[in-house]
Amino acid sequence: MCDEPRRTTNDNFQFQKTKVLRNFGFATEMVFMTLRWMGGKEMHSASHFSEVLFIIKEETNMLKLKMFYRCLFLSFSLALFSLAQTATAQTLGDAESFAVLGGSTVTFGGTMSTVTGDVGVSPGTVITGHPVNVTIVPPYTLHVNDGAAVAAQTAVTALYIELDTTGGATVIGPQLSGETVGPGIYAFSAEADLAANGLFTLDGAGIYIFQVGSALTANVGSDVSLINDASACDVFWQVTSDATLNGDTFVGTVVAKDSVTVGVGAVLDGRALTTSLGAVTMAGNNTINIL
Repeated sequence: MCDEPRRTTNDNFQFQKTKVLRNFGFATEMVFMTLRWMGGKEMHSASHFSEVLFIIKEETNMLKLKMFYRCLFLSFSLALFSLAQTATAQTLGDAESFAVLGGSTVTFGGTMSTVTGDVGVSPGTVITGHPVNVTIVPPYTLHVNDGAAVAAQTAVTALYIELDTTGGATVIGPQLSGETVGPGIYAFSAEADLAANGLFTLDGAGIYIFQVGSALTANVGSDVSLINDASACDVFWQVTSDATLNGDTFVGTVVAKDSVTVGVGAVLDGRALTTSLGAVTMAGNNTINIL
């Protein structure tokens, strides 16, 4: 059997350093450099080495404590950030059953359209093109500034204000074509545009709120796609001026201040709603399905 080679003073230091690092994984090179500096002396006494171990243990505990508090602070910060970015469920209240609600007028033009949901106007009293140009699927019906329409308009106005003032939005846009987003609150400083034949994808279950600073336009041939359990029920568009939906399909509850226009042949899986001064126009051959 080979004898263990005799260690020099430096060898003893390296041996003890390796042993301590194995037992106290948080000790660093800086600690040993400090120990060397503490006199540059040889470690030839048990009491000296015990003192070294005590110092390293103290440094190790301090490092662990610092790392714990840093991790705690980071976790808390991330939790606050997540809370700020997470949209909460919205309530439609008395507007829940309405697929179309205008403030001043509602117009059904062109050929036959189909609406699954109540159709109403308030405080205005003008709905044109019914019943010639639109079929309202029973049990839903027409409401011309009646009690249901008045209550619905109040609810829509409250919803518009709530959507408009919800904080913590991520600024995006203005072009939506080719983009994919997850649940959250998104803001456009001005207009939002979905290019002709473009595709905008909503990915994942949760609430989506889009705050549009001026107009929203979905151009001809465009689509909004829902994947991975995203639901049209959870999508809300707050539009400061006009919403023009000329694409093949659009999803969500659209709440516009000035107007909502649904282009020829367009399908809306959601609602077309305006505040008290706004108008809703369906150009013809449209389908609106309440959520």
